[in-house]
Amino acid sequence: MSTHYKKALDSLDKCQTSLFKAKYFEDIRTNLTHFKKRYDTNAGELMRLREAVPHFLSLPNLTEHRICECLENDTMEVGSYPQRSHLFSTLMLVRCTHCGCAYVPRTTFNLDDYYKAQYAHDVQQFRTSGKAFFSPDNDFLSSKTYARMQDRARLILSLAGDSPERSILDFGCGVGILLNESVSHSKHAVESDAYSIKILKNELGVNVTTLDQPELQVDAICASHVLEHLAAETLRETLAAFHRVLTAEGKLVVFVPDGANHINRLKAGSRDGILFEPHTLHFSLKSLLDIMAQTKFRVTHVSTPDSVLSNPHLYPEELLAQYTRIPTNDLAIVAERIN
Repeated sequence: MSTHYKKALDSLDKCQTSLFKAKYFEDIRTNLTHFKKRYDTNAGELMRLREAVPHFLSLPNLTEHRICECLENDTMEVGSYPQRSHLFSTLMLVRCTHCGCAYVPRTTFNLDDYYKAQYAHDVQQFRTSGKAFFSPDNDFLSSKTYARMQDRARLILSLAGDSPERSILDFGCGVGILLNESVSHSKHAVESDAYSIKILKNELGVNVTTLDQPELQVDAICASHVLEHLAAETLRETLAAFHRVLTAEGKLVVFVPDGANHINRLKAGSRDGILFEPHTLHFSLKSLLDIMAQTKFRVTHVSTPDSVLSNPHLYPEELLAQYTRIPTNDLAIVAERIN
């Protein structure tokens, strides 16, 4: 490919003055260069996929960090991760056939390193416009994607009881869209992406912190589309940290994708509208309720997305009637700490 690429560029150089105006030549040259980069990236990824080493786990390893209480040997099935990259091609998925949740039992690489080196650049390119993110000059702020993010942020804030007097922490907040919408006078963020941290500090003036700070206490914690990115072995310790940081009357608001529905659709052969990679935890409502009870939270609100409505045997109306409904297609809960 590199030889053909060089010849193509040489040919373009020779015919620039006779066949093309300069601006058209530069457009073609730029497009050809971009094609070369994409080709090299994809070819390299295919090579790494071929060289990926299979991953093997014992039965105790598979169930060590289960995310629901109903997973047993007779309700467990194991499959390969439906990957699109060499890193995730080595992973397994354990699924509970009773409630539909699934999780990666153990990762073969450092997730934190992956998110710092690849995810933010590959998936969240909108945050690096070169301008102040929350500037009127940022075209992304007038996009449909940003409008959806705003709507979700406002719903979460209403569930969290957002007010000037109540302190709030956004866990894995990215560039801080939710915090920008919040009216709280005490805003805190947990975020690892260096570029996002600049936006949080320089544009929003929020306190970027970590959950292990002994003096940290907040009235609300929001975790929107972030828990599904955690390693299974860190989920309980993260929720335990939430419990420690929340005030006695505090609220925890969690939004995650409807993971059980995504798995069902993948099993049926459909991938439309599913952003699966790099999620390592795929929750069902039951698994969320189980893990919250295990970490001393009482759930007060739940959403009823497709995986809930399609399974009335697991989620009878008398069970759902205990909770206030959250109007979203995401899987969502509001919880209070049990003191």
